[in-house]
This record gives sequence, C-alpha cells and structure tokens, in this order.
Amino acid sequence: MEITEVKEFVKKYPAIHSWLHNIQGDILLPCRLVHYARGKSLFRRGDEVKKVYLICAGEVIITNSSLKGTEMCVVVVPEGASVGEMEAMLGVPELVYSAKTLTDSSLLEIPLWAFKRWISTDLQACRQLATELARKLHTSSVAAVHYHSLPALTRFKIYLVDCGEGKIQDTREKLAEICGVSVRTINRVIVELKNENLLHLEKGKLILEEEQIKRIAESLENEI
Repeated sequence: MEITEVKEFVKKYPAIHSWLHNIQGDILLPCRLVHYARGKSLFRRGDEVKKVYLICAGEVIITNSSLKGTEMCVVVVPEGASVGEMEAMLGVPELVYSAKTLTDSSLLEIPLWAFKRWISTDLQACRQLATELARKLHTSSVAAVHYHSLPALTRFKIYLVDCGEGKIQDTREKLAEICGVSVRTINRVIVELKNENLLHLEKGKLILEEEQIKRIAESLENEI
C-alpha cells in the first residue's frame, strides 16, 4: 500500500482517519487490508503476538475463558478502534485474550514491528492509542465486577438498558455471544421479557420503548 493511497483509503474507511493522519509510507507499506466474515478468529489466548488490527468497518468481540471453558465477552470493539494493541504495547510474548469478528468486518492488519515503530514516532497515533486503552479499561472494569456470576436474564437486561429505546438490529447469535450464553437461552429470556411486556417483537427484531427501558433498569437494581 503506497502513501499516495492513504487519502482514498480513509475516504472509504473514515472511521480510522484519526489513526492514519500522520502515518509514514514505509510504515503503511507492509500493512494489508483484510476482509473477514462474521465469526472469523483473529487470535486466540496464548497465541504469539504478531499483529495489531485497526477496525475499518464492523465489530470485533474480545473474549476470555472461564475455568469451565466458557467464552465470556470482555468488550465489544467498534469500528475505528484497535485490537491486540495492549499486548503489543506491553511487549508480552503471548496474547491474554481471544478475538473474533462479531460482524462481517474489514481490518487493517499491521505487523508487530511496524506497529511499534509507528507509535514511537507518531504523536497522534499515541494519543489515539491512549484513548482507546482507557475506553477498553473503563468498559471492561465496570462490566467485570459481577458480570460473570450474573444470570443470563440479568446480563441481557444490562445490554438492553445500554442499547436504549428503539429497534435492536443484532441477530440472536450476536446477542448470545455478547451475553456469553447460548442462542437457546437468549430466545428463552426474550420470550420471558416479552411476556412481562418489557419488549416487543417486530418481524423477529426487538423493539424497546422508553417506559420499558425504565422498568428494566428499575428491575436491575435488585439483581446486580
């Protein structure tokens, strides 16, 4: 990828514009744009640190394994953010989390050596990286306090309150991955909430009204 392509590249993927504002051509050259379908593994816990990713489009889910081997969501990383940067910054040899695409995604794949060189010379990239790490730390810290021991219904309620009123476009499979449960369990809790008039269904999609979000939030006060 030549430096002359950067302007066209960020026009197509504006979410990562702030990352690439000052990037040098010799750093960008070994990077490559990859397109992955939903569910593609980027790396697994224990893998050697070799690459860092910028999410040009789509979403990536970061997970960790419980003692029983169950994959639990740590954080959902949106487009415009980075994946794998924590271990790269620390210089540890192995990845401590797993990551896979939550939706069809386009990613800028950066070799580890190029990433290290980049952040050592690009102040804007360092600022972006600091913001990204802070956001992930905040999100995962807040969620981790009780999340792993909460019932599926409570986890799902937390997600609904975070989404707010309106239509939720996520598939049942995506909801199950985010909550760390099976699709069957997600379907069960959706039916339960529907029967309590805490959500509506329209052609299979979840619809939440302001009053329903308020009631769900109130019910969480006794569950968390």
